[in-house]
Amino acid sequence: ILKLIRGSAGLKVLVEAITSLLINILNILGLMMLLIFIFAVLGTNIFHNVMFKEHYNEYTNFRSFDNSLLLLLRCVTGEGWNLIMTDLVEDKYQGVECIPNQSFRDWGIDGIKGCGVP
Repeated sequence: ILKLIRGSAGLKVLVEAITSLLINILNILGLMMLLIFIFAVLGTNIFHNVMFKEHYNEYTNFRSFDNSLLLLLRCVTGEGWNLIMTDLVEDKYQGVECIPNQSFRDWGIDGIKGCGVP
């Protein structure tokens, strides 16, 4: 196969184009992963104490860094990001009001019912 590529000028140009394209794609993917990492850290710091709701639940949340990464990867693919955003904006869920500035002692008594960090 390598002898075929060396012998044909058209195939050589095609392989060089594919190689440079893959390098550029890896650079873009690296940049995207860096941005997702930064937003996962920010999301964990801002939304770690938000109470669970319909779409922001025990599977999709910012309570740990790995859950934050998975949630952001899900949002990047476009699956349900608007539903999660709506859940994070609302203050009430099924009649339960979120508690601003909830302390750690309150977490033990009431469970996590925070509104997020303002």
